[in-house]
Amino acid sequence: MGGLMSLQQTLAVLKDMSLFQRVADPRLRVIALMGDKIGLRPGERLAEKGDEGDAAFVILEGRLEIRIPGDEGEVTVAFLGRGEIAGEMAVFTDRPRSAAMVAATETELLRLDRAVLLSLLIEFPDFALEMIRVMADRLEATTVRTL
Repeated sequence: MGGLMSLQQTLAVLKDMSLFQRVADPRLRVIALMGDKIGLRPGERLAEKGDEGDAAFVILEGRLEIRIPGDEGEVTVAFLGRGEIAGEMAVFTDRPRSAAMVAATETELLRLDRAVLLSLLIEFPDFALEMIRVMADRLEATTVRTL
């Protein structure tokens, strides 16, 4: 994997996300600087089912597989890519992670801890509404798969 994205590249990804579209540029810059960048190689595990959900991850580049235990090993239930957020359910429910997250490709992430996400919910109602939409869409997709 080459070097991690520059601040400007990170900001460009965040600006393209519906979650952050109403966040002013100076605040978005602070968010990008508060987050930790993480680079993963294909197959590298970011989190395990049952881990503490102390942060969510914005996918800046690449793809993550979301996996749950199945009868014959892990089953991939979703792929998430550039501009999507992963791990938010555990952050907002204050419960352990419900799935493992594994890099499907070379992947770069921005780790946003719980305090940053909660401050965004309070400061930006549009962010809160969009986060609810993301979580509802994922719940609906999960329900459809299990029927």
